[in-house]
Amino acid sequence: MRLWRPVALTVDVSWLQFRNALRDLGPLLMFFFLLPLGILFFLGHLAGGNLASQRQILVGSILLETALVNITATAEQMAQDKQSRMYDLWVSTPVSPFVYLLSISLTNLPLTLLSAGTLLLAADLFFGIGLSLVALAVVFLALLLVFCSTLGVGFLIGAYGWSPRATNTLANFTGSMLGFFAPVYYPVTIIPLPWRYLAYGWPLTWGSILLDGVISGTNGSLLLPVGVLVGFSLLWILLIGRVLRWRDP
Repeated sequence: MRLWRPVALTVDVSWLQFRNALRDLGPLLMFFFLLPLGILFFLGHLAGGNLASQRQILVGSILLETALVNITATAEQMAQDKQSRMYDLWVSTPVSPFVYLLSISLTNLPLTLLSAGTLLLAADLFFGIGLSLVALAVVFLALLLVFCSTLGVGFLIGAYGWSPRATNTLANFTGSMLGFFAPVYYPVTIIPLPWRYLAYGWPLTWGSILLDGVISGTNGSLLLPVGVLVGFSLLWILLIGRVLRWRDP
């Protein structure tokens, strides 16, 4: 009974968040489909038929969308809740910060997976990057792991932003910078060694290594990125569930 109550609460809150998110259908289409597809086609064309480069561009487009949604959309949703005074309602209820964050993430997750599927289909049709059903299933499992590994970044920005405007600005800057400039559109080995260690401190780097390995079929060396992403995910869960508390706006 104790386990079922938080699960039911998460489902109820997620459904409420999803209904609210559907009101902004235009920005949703931009974030989830038009932007990553545009980047995929533009950079894929510049790659000039180099399959390895096009595969890396596909990985980068998927991860950019994941980072923008998981960081930007989460923080902006919290800022919107603060502005509409819905945040006060969440703080006054028995809902924990973890359930609140999980509900926002579950709202975005279906569209994130649908966006990734659209990118994979486009890459297959236009660049010849085909995947078997087993590999496709593994890609989606890997993407879920990447999604969990960036779970708390948007929550930190949204919970501790000093105003909705500042929260939106910081969330967009963080999501864009970490999505565009993290080594997702190019191999991390290109970065000079003294700076490469900084890149290894960001989960999208390991997500890029994992997704590229799954798509290219080099599955033998993926235990390390899987382990690192699991570690990031557990860290965020512990931080949100045991350390962070509601902060009044």
